[in-house]
Amino acid sequence: MRNFFWGSSSTSPPVAWEQVCSPKSKGGLGIRPVSCFNKAALAKLGWKVITDHNNWWVEIVRKKYLWKFSFFDVPKQPHQSFAWKGILDSRDIILKGMRWIIGNGRNIKFWTFNWIYDFPLIQLVDENTRPFIDLDESVLDYFDNGVWNIDKLNLHLDSSIVRDISFVNLPFSDREDEFVWGPASDGKFSIKSATWFQCNQNVHPKANLLNKIWKLNLPPKAKIFAWLLVRDRLKTRARLSRFNSNINPVCGLCNNDVETSDHIFWSCPKVWDVWTISNLNHNPTTFNCFDDWIVSIVRVLPGFCSACFSLLLRCLQNPEPPCCCFIHYLK
Repeated sequence: MRNFFWGSSSTSPPVAWEQVCSPKSKGGLGIRPVSCFNKAALAKLGWKVITDHNNWWVEIVRKKYLWKFSFFDVPKQPHQSFAWKGILDSRDIILKGMRWIIGNGRNIKFWTFNWIYDFPLIQLVDENTRPFIDLDESVLDYFDNGVWNIDKLNLHLDSSIVRDISFVNLPFSDREDEFVWGPASDGKFSIKSATWFQCNQNVHPKANLLNKIWKLNLPPKAKIFAWLLVRDRLKTRARLSRFNSNINPVCGLCNNDVETSDHIFWSCPKVWDVWTISNLNHNPTTFNCFDDWIVSIVRVLPGFCSACFSLLLRCLQNPEPPCCCFIHYLK
């Protein structure tokens, strides 16, 4: 995999690993980072400890480690097993992803749990004030006869935050607090959602176009090639010259312009001949920019993709000039 993106030589232009290890819906390749995946798997065991009390393994763990403290309060000790310490280290992921449904308020820590926002309230408190706050306070401590104690809320919180809290309706019955897994739409914990929850979620500007490419009836290798093309990460002369000054960035076909992805697929006059011969009615001269041309290609039938797009892939991997190979093949 590394050789496919970076190549075997140091002169190959790199593809940032952060771009590879991001969800397909965000414009990446959907490859999960191993470290995040491992921590997500441990977090799933921690989630089982706090949700599945009828599980035999959970019963053993709770009797061995949680007979005195709750899961989020139990300290990590040197004599504990390596696996259990790994599960305890994953508590930060569980806390960040938990979303609470207020019941009696006894089990929700007011300052450190994500019950009103996607982050704990303690982050909104001035650092000089934090030493005077009891982090063990529960949401119940801010109830007053079934309603919010506004005077107590105003002691450490801004009026806008107090207003948001006052809009949270309190139950009439004494039911237990509930929680769900926030990153998943169904509220159920999964290793996949916990993995991506830890990663950078920046959305690529062309993510929608890339999502359409993944849905095409194409060989996986052709889809990855399209991903490199749309993200401008192909080994064109322009990119190679940035890493090796001995490489001439000028197009070897027309000798008039720099060989970029836009040029070799769209603006080069020699490429126009390729699309004219193909009889696909996708001559680049009829489009205003390279992105418009790519969008039009994605919209055509998968037959184009399997025949011509895969052929272009083989041509670009050929040591001869790619467009010359393509024209020769079509003739």
